[in-house]
Amino acid sequence: MIGGVHPVAVIAHILRGLASDSWSIAARIELANVAVLVPVPTGGERDGLGSLTFWLTWHGGSPVVPVFTSEEHLGRELPSVVDYRLVRLGILARNWPEGDVGLAIDPGSPTSFTLSAREVRTLLTV
Repeated sequence: MIGGVHPVAVIAHILRGLASDSWSIAARIELANVAVLVPVPTGGERDGLGSLTFWLTWHGGSPVVPVFTSEEHLGRELPSVVDYRLVRLGILARNWPEGDVGLAIDPGSPTSFTLSAREVRTLLTV
């Protein structure tokens, strides 16, 4: 939980609303303002976005940037990570790399879900 609100619940609620109106500006703004924990890699495969360097993993044969809604989820999935940044989803989207890099939210948890690169650029950029 970050800032008293569980981001997975907020994200799921917003995505349900966007399913009926994918261009809802209010829902997209709310989604873009959700903060997530972005692991900072100390080695391995990296992709830089400005001053942020992202940890890349693979999901379904495609690269994804894993982000987390709690330290507990982060620690369970990437126990070797010792540092992370709290970043709003909209900031990530505005700096998203070219190519087909998706966004995995809470990978490894029962509430995880993945956005494609297109969905990141479309839904999170306002």
